[in-house]
Amino acid sequence: MFPIEHFIVAFLPVLMYVLVIDRRLPGVRLATIAFIGSQLPDLVDKPLAYLFGLIPSGRVFMHSLPIALPFLLGTMIYGWKTERNRLSVGFSFA
Repeated sequence: MFPIEHFIVAFLPVLMYVLVIDRRLPGVRLATIAFIGSQLPDLVDKPLAYLFGLIPSGRVFMHSLPIALPFLLGTMIYGWKTERNRLSVGFSFA
């Protein structure tokens, strides 16, 4: 998937969440966090596979649930502790 496609697929649930909960459009900060969250797995997996040859393909490490779920849980806990719930949910959805 191309980066813009990743962002669109990741941003749609964030958009729906904010529209239903807040009844407004998401802000620039939330859209930026969702963009970073949508690109992060590929920014980790692609270099490990193609540049360093450490994993067999470009969708192994961060695209797997045993790695992604603890990472997302940590993000949600951080958002809850710092009262940045919307940003952590946006990052986790992405």
